[in-house]
Amino acid sequence: MEKKKLWALRIISGVLFAALLAVTAVVGIGDFAIFIPLIIFTLIFFVVFVESLLSSYKNYEYGEDIITIYAGIYRRYVKVNGVLQDEHNTLYIYTPINMTAKLTDGSDAFVTVSTMNRITLKIDGQLIKPVKKK
Repeated sequence: MEKKKLWALRIISGVLFAALLAVTAVVGIGDFAIFIPLIIFTLIFFVVFVESLLSSYKNYEYGEDIITIYAGIYRRYVKVNGVLQDEHNTLYIYTPINMTAKLTDGSDAFVTVSTMNRITLKIDGQLIKPVKKK
């Protein structure tokens, strides 16, 4: 579900950014009073669009467990079998975020989310690759 929301955010913010950019170029040339607010809205949607491109969502399988990791604009979390295990909420990060989760077999899962929202998962010191949908 989160992956669909992420793609919808990317598409909507990209379309709005492109539309505002076009409107700013056409309408703003003639009227300076409209130009400044249009530039501000265009910059806001540009930031939202870039942040949506930097968001990540990964699914992992390890034994019986399905591990879901989401790193978005504001919220980052780890779910194991649909149950929230760890969460970190912040707008901007300047250092990598480390989160942990306990799996059903007793193993510890360590998740690192980089400053650019790239996700790595290690279980018992072993790097795990995400599941690719076919």
